[in-house]
Amino acid sequence: MKSSRMRAKTDNAKTATKLLVALTGKASPAKAAEGDEPVFAYIASLPQPQRGVAERIDALAAKTLPDLQRAVKWGMAYYGVGGGWSFRPVPSSAM
Repeated sequence: MKSSRMRAKTDNAKTATKLLVALTGKASPAKAAEGDEPVFAYIASLPQPQRGVAERIDALAAKTLPDLQRAVKWGMAYYGVGGGWSFRPVPSSAM
């Protein structure tokens, strides 16, 4: 007869969901490029829910920062203003 603790572990294991490929930390295959279009293409390649988050962050950055510069570097979107760059906290797609 199984103890209630062992039964709970078994039940939890059965209901555990698999981690999306996008959340495994693998690098995105996106090529390095500067400009709006490469970033928009990168965002479009993301699975949900990352795509929705990235779209909202991009819209907020564009609304808030005049002269926003976009680029794809190291497999993720980067934003910059005045020559400085900062990465966006959204996992890569191959996330």
